[in-house]
Amino acid sequence: MPLLMLFIFVATEIWLLVELINRFGAAPMFAWMFLTGLFGIWTIKQTGLQALRRVQMAAAQGELPSASPLADLMKLVGGLMFFLPGILSDVIGATLVLGGSLRERLAGRLQSGIAKARPDLRRPVILEGEYKAQNDD
Repeated sequence: MPLLMLFIFVATEIWLLVELINRFGAAPMFAWMFLTGLFGIWTIKQTGLQALRRVQMAAAQGELPSASPLADLMKLVGGLMFFLPGILSDVIGATLVLGGSLRERLAGRLQSGIAKARPDLRRPVILEGEYKAQNDD
């Protein structure tokens, strides 16, 4: 099933690309793909692989990753989608990179999916309290 979905995705990308090249010409479409590729690289560089490291570190400590690193990971995936040539991947990338509330909702769903798949992971421990700095002078 995933292989069929990948085939349909690639076929749709190629069909859209051919249709848009026939309508607007090859030069504007290649310029569009080049510019969105640059934007994808910039997004990946800005988000960095630090988001992936934070998710891996939380999993290595046996904790469930919080929604914020997962949202950054979604932004990283959006940058990768911008880097792929094609209009459909650009739309998905724009949704993941620019859609803040959607990205947060998807990260929350991903977090709950991870929690169901890995019940051995625990929520991060948050200690609340007040403190007062003391001077030993």
